Amino acid sequence: MDFATFQVRKADMWSYGTDRYIRIISPDSATRKERAKSTEYWIVYQSCAGLFGERQGVLPYRQLSPDWQKLVKQASGCEASAWAMLAADVGESAVATELKKEYLKEHLKEVKNLLATWMVELKTPSLLVRDQGQLSWGWPMIHKPSSEHNPDSNHMIRRHLRSRALWSHHANWERKLESIWQLTGQVRDDIKKKHVEQSSSKQWRYAEDYVNTALWQGFEVACGRTLSLDYKVPDSKIGLSFGAYLIENSATSAKSRALLEKEHREFIRGVAATNEMKDLVSLWNEVAELQEAMRAIAINTLKSSDILYPCKFCKHLWK
Repeated sequence: MDFATFQVRKADMWSYGTDRYIRIISPDSATRKERAKSTEYWIVYQSCAGLFGERQGVLPYRQLSPDWQKLVKQASGCEASAWAMLAADVGESAVATELKKEYLKEHLKEVKNLLATWMVELKTPSLLVRDQGQLSWGWPMIHKPSSEHNPDSNHMIRRHLRSRALWSHHANWERKLESIWQLTGQVRDDIKKKHVEQSSSKQWRYAEDYVNTALWQGFEVACGRTLSLDYKVPDSKIGLSFGAYLIENSATSAKSRALLEKEHREFIRGVAATNEMKDLVSLWNEVAELQEAMRAIAINTLKSSDILYPCKFCKHLWK
């Protein structure tokens, strides 16, 4: 359908969308939902079809995999046009005013739910990444809350949470997350290089997770937590594992495994003692404090209902 055809058929689309595709009903008006009456304000909504021009008739089309997000945006645009035309042509009735209030109430409820989700996402994910049994240390990319990846959700969060202190903290938080991402990469590269230099004169057949587990535990020790001693003989009975991860694949005797375990623990302590790891822990703690501060501001804002600001999705409902 080209744009010109769309303009001509808007009345049909509005009528089908508000009558056959979806209806807002009064649940108590009938025992079966399909027989229930539409609410008073929805009848007004349905009558707006005539404001788009003359109806010509439309056949339903079943879309197997609808893009709901796109449909919502389109519906919001049609809704805004309908309100503008209704107000210009016939003025706003009491029912129309109540309808706008109901939609604004639903929108603000959606905003509160979005903010609650966003607050949960205000946390730094573990530096230890497990993917299909593979272990790595450090984020593959700079962390960002899932809600902020969605442009519409990000817009709503920023327009309804108008706190200078919060967004000042947020900007500082983003800078520190980037610093963590960069520093973990530097630490990882330095420790791997150090391990290669130290292992060149040794008899062990080191596995890749020797360094990954050392980085993981080194960070834990640098944070002040107890060093884990989860060493075990792998199922193959050859080598040595740290937890579920193989760190060496040639040791066969208890004596060789004891020597290897001691070496690995010393390597971990060496990782924890580096200045870069200490800087990383300091950044990590600063990020945690900023997250708590942002959550506290957001919680107080929600409690006081100080989110009553228009965004692009609700500005027409405030008029």
